[in-house]
Amino acid sequence: MASLGQGLERIAKKYRKDPLVHHFVYVDCYAYKGIYAGDQQSVMLDKLICEVVLGSPIIGIRVWTHLHLARLTFTLTTNAILFENDKSTYDALINNLAECGQRIARLPILLLLSVLNEIAVIHGDWN
Repeated sequence: MASLGQGLERIAKKYRKDPLVHHFVYVDCYAYKGIYAGDQQSVMLDKLICEVVLGSPIIGIRVWTHLHLARLTFTLTTNAILFENDKSTYDALINNLAECGQRIARLPILLLLSVLNEIAVIHGDWN
């Protein structure tokens, strides 16, 4: 992930503004449960899976969390917006995001997202 941080620093220097603050929003329109029972090949071959495979919501949030902890030469703020339409899958997603703690906001509508570094998990269709 160091190369991602270095890449962001190069972009920040190129488009330098004072104060140097960048805000990124990660949007996942099909968040699913945040984890999978295995990769596609394992599922297709009907193999027994011993460990789960992380999905894009958890990978994306972990990357941004890592970058927050990195010593970057600019200020980085983020938000994540995750959509899941199926109620049981949405509940599983909330459980699988437990490592995010108080950063999770269960929002009925997107307009309520106001805190930096907050993760909006929306039970509903993205469109």
